Amino acid sequence: MFERSLDELIAALRSADAAERLEARQDMGAHKGPAAVERVAALARDAGAPIDARADAVEALEKCGELGVAAIAGLLDEAEPKVRAAAVLALGHVDSKALAPRLAALLKDASPFVRLAAVRQSSVAPDRVGLLREALADAASPVRRQAAREIAGLPGKGWSEALARAFESGAGSVADRAERVGEEEALLQALMSCKAEPGFASEASRLAPRLIALAGDKSAYDTGRVEAGRIAAELLALVGAPGRAAELAPLLEREGLALHVRKQVVLALVKSSPADAATFLQEAMARAREGDSLLPVDVIQDGLARAQRARG
Repeated sequence: MFERSLDELIAALRSADAAERLEARQDMGAHKGPAAVERVAALARDAGAPIDARADAVEALEKCGELGVAAIAGLLDEAEPKVRAAAVLALGHVDSKALAPRLAALLKDASPFVRLAAVRQSSVAPDRVGLLREALADAASPVRRQAAREIAGLPGKGWSEALARAFESGAGSVADRAERVGEEEALLQALMSCKAEPGFASEASRLAPRLIALAGDKSAYDTGRVEAGRIAAELLALVGAPGRAAELAPLLEREGLALHVRKQVVLALVKSSPADAATFLQEAMARAREGDSLLPVDVIQDGLARAQRARG
C-alpha cells in the first residue's frame, strides 16, 4: 500500500474534501511519532485553517494513542468550540481517566457542541447520574436529547420525575417541530426504561395531554426513524389517561395511524376507564359490522373482554 509522507498527510488533513480528510485520518496510524503529533496538533490549533479540518485533525490525533494524549488535552482550552468538542470525544477515547475530572466543568461550557460532547462521554464521569441530571435541564435541545439517550441505559436511578419535567419544560419550549419531536422521542424512550420505578405511573400519566397528541399524530411515528408517537401510545397503554377517555377515543378511527398504535389506544382506554372503554368499543363494533371501522373486529372484541374483566 502506498504510504504518503507526513507533509502529504498534513496537506490532506487540510483539504476541503471530507473524503480526503477521512482517508488521511485513517492513514495517521503510519505516523505515530512526536513529529507527527506536533504537526497535526498545530493544524488543530491553526485559527486560519477550516474548522472542519481542525476538528478532523483532533480526531487524527487519536491514532497516535498515548503519544497524542497531552496534545488532545491541551485542545480542550482552544477558542474554537468545535475543536474543543472534538477534543472531548478524542480524549475520552484514548484516555478516559484524563477526561473524567474535567467533565463537570465541560458541561458548563458556553458552547452546546462542547456540552453535547461531554454528555456523550458521561460514562466516565465520577458522578454520571449528577452530570446527566444537570444535562437534562440544559438550555440546548440536542444536549437534553443526548442526556435522555444516556439515561435510557441507566434505569433504577429515580429518573421518572426528572424526565417528565424535562419533557414538559424542556422539550415543550422547543419551537422547531422536528427538533421537539426528536427530543420528546428520546425522553419518552428513557421514561419507558424506568417503568419499574415506584413513581413511574404518576409521572407518565401527567403527560397524558401531550402523549395523546403525539399518539394521534401520524407524522410523529413510523416516519424515517421517528417513533415518538408509537412510544407515546405504548406509555398510555401502560399508565392510562384518567379522565381523558373522550380524548383517546377519536384515535381509534383516525386515518393514517398504524394498527399497533390503535391497539395501544384500546389498552389505554381500558386502563383509563373500563366503563368508557366498553362504550366506545361497542360503538366501534357497530361501525365494524357496517364495514365502517378502521379497527379489526378481533381487536374490538379483545378490548371489550379486557374492559369487562377490569370492571369485575
